[in-house]
Amino acid sequence: MPTEVRAAIATGLCHVGSVIFLGGSHWSKSNVWHRVDGGWAGISRKFLSGFLRRRNLKFTTSRQVEIVETLFDQQGFDWNLRGQLAFVLEGRDTNIPPIALPDSFAACLEADPPRCAPQGCIAILRPGTDGDFAEFHAASQKFMETFQNCFSVPGTQEFAVKKGPN
Repeated sequence: MPTEVRAAIATGLCHVGSVIFLGGSHWSKSNVWHRVDGGWAGISRKFLSGFLRRRNLKFTTSRQVEIVETLFDQQGFDWNLRGQLAFVLEGRDTNIPPIALPDSFAACLEADPPRCAPQGCIAILRPGTDGDFAEFHAASQKFMETFQNCFSVPGTQEFAVKKGPN
């Protein structure tokens, strides 16, 4: 994915709210959020038999574009293989951790597409086939428009945001 598009997507997500994605360089031992540079980190020890078929899922949450942009490069959660997903929490203050615990986010990943978004989740971003496009699902038209408005950034005109079925 072109650098400009990755930056535009990360900027759009951060504009909507705090972003939680799979991966990170941190390590946690329990199902609670721990403060890290630029946000929060947590781990779910649940075993996922569906979507990812693994346990010990690490999560990172941030509202810093530079950190959120790394979601496209997380080892073990390959964007091009549809192994990544980002949850967006509405206008979250990054000084407090997410309301829902890491296990709540892991439980959403049992099904593809994800079901029962955790408390506070207002949107989900996930890769399309071979990572060639991104699906953005928002809880309301307001959040969809907030995200779409970020794509007037120079250099991102070729990135199209299409409205999916309601």
